Amino acid sequence: MIYHFEASVLYDFYSTLLTDKQKDAIDLYYNDDLTMTEIADNLGVSKQAVSNLIKSANEKLQAFEEDLHLADMFYKSQKIKEDLISLHEKGKKTEGFPEDILLEIENIIDEFKSIERWNMFESLSERIQSSLAKITGKGKLSEKDVDMVMREVKMALLEADVNFKVVKDFTKTVKERCVGKEVMESLTPAQQVIKIVNEELTALMGGKEEKIDFSIKPTIILMCGLQGAGKTTTSAKLAGLMKKEGKNPMLVGVDIYRPAAIKQLQVVGEKVKVPVFEKGTQVPAKTAKEAVEYAKQNNHDVIIIDTAGRLHIDEDLMNELRDIKSAVDVSEILLVLDSMTGQDAVNVAKSFNDTLELTGVVLTKLDGDARGGAALSIRSVVDKPIKFITTGEKLDKIESFKPDRLASRILGMGDVLTLIEKAEAAYDEKKAKELEQKMREMTFTLDDFLDQMEQVRKMGPINELLGMLPGVGNNKALKNIQVDEKQMARIEAIIKSMTKEERYKPEIIDQSRKDRIASGAGVKSNEVSKLLKQFKDTKKMMKKFNQMSKKSKGRMGMPFF
Repeated sequence: MIYHFEASVLYDFYSTLLTDKQKDAIDLYYNDDLTMTEIADNLGVSKQAVSNLIKSANEKLQAFEEDLHLADMFYKSQKIKEDLISLHEKGKKTEGFPEDILLEIENIIDEFKSIERWNMFESLSERIQSSLAKITGKGKLSEKDVDMVMREVKMALLEADVNFKVVKDFTKTVKERCVGKEVMESLTPAQQVIKIVNEELTALMGGKEEKIDFSIKPTIILMCGLQGAGKTTTSAKLAGLMKKEGKNPMLVGVDIYRPAAIKQLQVVGEKVKVPVFEKGTQVPAKTAKEAVEYAKQNNHDVIIIDTAGRLHIDEDLMNELRDIKSAVDVSEILLVLDSMTGQDAVNVAKSFNDTLELTGVVLTKLDGDARGGAALSIRSVVDKPIKFITTGEKLDKIESFKPDRLASRILGMGDVLTLIEKAEAAYDEKKAKELEQKMREMTFTLDDFLDQMEQVRKMGPINELLGMLPGVGNNKALKNIQVDEKQMARIEAIIKSMTKEERYKPEIIDQSRKDRIASGAGVKSNEVSKLLKQFKDTKKMMKKFNQMSKKSKGRMGMPFF
């Protein structure tokens, strides 16, 4: 016997090998959940004929899998990769674990990465964009066109480790909307389909940004989750984010089991300049209660409690969390989930929610090999919002989760709003005005050039910024541009190796000065020459721009970089 889920997965691998009639029947049966009678009416055949078609298709699918083992190999490879990642994480935390073995595991994981080309939503994004591209340019869409796109979208979502029921409901909703009047009678049907997919993806992830409620003072945030999810670091990241927003947060360490857990919290707390309250091996609930009293006396308006984790869910862990929740008036209970665990993350979320009634989720490590399944499944399965995501090890790599922006990026539509926010956060308005004046007066120096570079780098990796531009996500030529961050670092080193006079008057830099600068920066002399030429060409361009600006009496826009 072939099970519903198994048949649906096999269909995604081998559908092209079935006849058209078999494809139509099995698609309606498994993907659209139609009865035999409904399918018979749809296809204009007898109920028995439908039964025969589904039976023969299932037999074919099983035969193909027995011969080729594509589905089996796919899932086995994912299990091996996940086991390796888990082993690597455990090895890093185990004292005395052989470094050479850790390195070998790392190399094997990297090999998987190079074969699979997976990164945060990359595979999902490429698959969905590719399927939607097939209908772009069509003046009219048939139901078969929509079916073809939905099959590919469904496969992309399943490969991204999205929950099967979520995928089924999502594709069904999108298809129903796509075969309606708003698409079929549209002048630009492909655009309408993309709009619908974008709207439904956004809805799937919660629809809108869910913010922390700070109305209760102090706001107490209880951080929970399994060991290894990144709870302690995430607590510090969240505290740092709150501080940037004008809050006065305090961290509380109640993990009395993991060796050096409190010390780790103190280290990361110091880095984000947020104090840590702890009482050593005291009962966690008692520590939490004393921390709240201390916070009230010292005007801390946000309290973030970093709790203990376990390698798996057990009754002791849940009892401890319940005790803390009972001891203090908790405003938020945030579950920290490692997005690299895929569907397991959804199962963990269900267990914690059943016990604690979560208010939200923080997804960590979305810069790694996460396929995106957790982000796309959690809201539907657990009915709890993702409130924050972390996208790197640095303590500023945390941001509010905005479903609409992520949906846009998945579809290659860019994320201009996030790009603008990054620019605003990194850019100094006063410096911008000073620079504009310098550019007008032609007094722009290498110091100014260096300052501009540093401000752009504050916004994050250039490749990441490019991905936020509309059109880059689905433009392979642009998407695959490799920006050499090391080259930017070399330029910085060259400028910093110059004297103040040389930065203001680069024309005085002769060969002997070039050799000295190159030696100080650890580069070759020709790299110094190249930079000076680029700077000279830039000033020429600025001069021309100024002349044009004067003629048109227009204002200069953003500062040059």
